[in-house]
Amino acid sequence: MLCPNCNQPMNLLTADGQTFLHCSNCGSSFFEKNSINKISLETAKKIAEDRLTDEVFGQEKHCPKDGEILKPITDQPQVVSSEITLLRCQKCAGIFAFSEDLVNFKEQQQAKLSYFKAFKKAISFRTIFVLSVLGIISATLVTQGNNFLNYLSSRSQASSIVKKADFYRSGRLLLIFFRTETPFFSKIIFSDKTTGQKLIKMVSETPKTFHQLTTSDLNLDNEIWYQIVLTDNSGKEVKTEVKKIIINNE
Repeated sequence: MLCPNCNQPMNLLTADGQTFLHCSNCGSSFFEKNSINKISLETAKKIAEDRLTDEVFGQEKHCPKDGEILKPITDQPQVVSSEITLLRCQKCAGIFAFSEDLVNFKEQQQAKLSYFKAFKKAISFRTIFVLSVLGIISATLVTQGNNFLNYLSSRSQASSIVKKADFYRSGRLLLIFFRTETPFFSKIIFSDKTTGQKLIKMVSETPKTFHQLTTSDLNLDNEIWYQIVLTDNSGKEVKTEVKKIIINNE
């Protein structure tokens, strides 16, 4: 089978229990339906290095299996960000990926997995903490209960507007994740302290509780600060404090 990009023969490789096609000339790969989700980041990096050129040819690209036109995946922004190009066959649902896009996609998947694992742990800890607090409240309800409940309620309301934002770097891409207890529209104001420039990026154009953004519009070697702006259905805005971006290390 010939590579959809450079028209050179593709090799049949097996890794992580998956069999896929790889072009050792331009480094591109073609995966059967859902197979791309089952290979590891380490495998993606390894096969991405197996290439002679990074050139992307301009001709229309066709599926190496059935000849159907490969089209960019644009209908799943929560899975494939606009910064990454993956081409899908409309007939067999196979996915064609250029080497850099494959690595960025797998790094993005790993960052999301790390985020959800951390969030799950945080939820478990918070549940234990709340139960402990409720036990204390029950024991001291007569003397101090009302005051403590009022304090806890105000603190809960303040902290539940926006959860801690997590930042991950994938090459030139910055991945951002955060949650809100209730649905909000959201955007982020970035301030580059090195250049003095500001950038506003829309995150959720419809009210959501899980917010994610991938952008390559920032120089991640500079000192970047951010502020999250949330808007409810009535148009009322809530802003977080301005904070410095701290990138998580995997």
